[in-house]
Amino acid sequence: MKPVSFTFIFLLLTLTACSQGIQQTRYQDTTALELPPVIARVAKPRQPEADKADKRSQGLGESVQLAGAEERPVIKIKKLFYRSWNLVEQALKLNDITVKDKNRDLGVFYVLFAAEDEDSGEAAFFENMTSLFSNAASRKAAYQLTLVWHESDTEVAAKLVKQENDGLLDDDEDNEAFAEEVDNSVLLIQSLYETMKHDLNIH
Repeated sequence: MKPVSFTFIFLLLTLTACSQGIQQTRYQDTTALELPPVIARVAKPRQPEADKADKRSQGLGESVQLAGAEERPVIKIKKLFYRSWNLVEQALKLNDITVKDKNRDLGVFYVLFAAEDEDSGEAAFFENMTSLFSNAASRKAAYQLTLVWHESDTEVAAKLVKQENDGLLDDDEDNEAFAEEVDNSVLLIQSLYETMKHDLNIH
């Protein structure tokens, strides 16, 4: 019985080893397996910093319009009041227009403006109104800018501050502005409109 038992055990171990060898050989050889396709990665071209800056500086475009009568134009901004307030403030800074006083709750800026600050080409829109600013047009004067919300847009209007209301002009240089009163509120509105439409940095 013992020789038979040893022979049986030997055969059993031999078969087990052969079986493991076959299994290992079967799974180690992967040459017949189908490989997944290689997907080429296309690098997205980096956008130049200059292009990014241009996109941030395109202005409001169609979101701002010039409306009203030619002798009393207004700016219509298709933004909420407080956003429009900030945009007008930006435009004033870009045009180097001095803000003497402001009250956001009332929607009012008081500014000093001289027509000579304007590019003469921008006045072409108002060619038929040259008589309004042909004399002493470059004199600085005080203006009141008023912002009012109207259902779907904010309306910006300007008017000359009369000499009797010159409390804003608190130094000799400012007071000289009233030596000759010329209403250039049209050019003030035009200047702000052009700046908001084309030059504001919109983030």
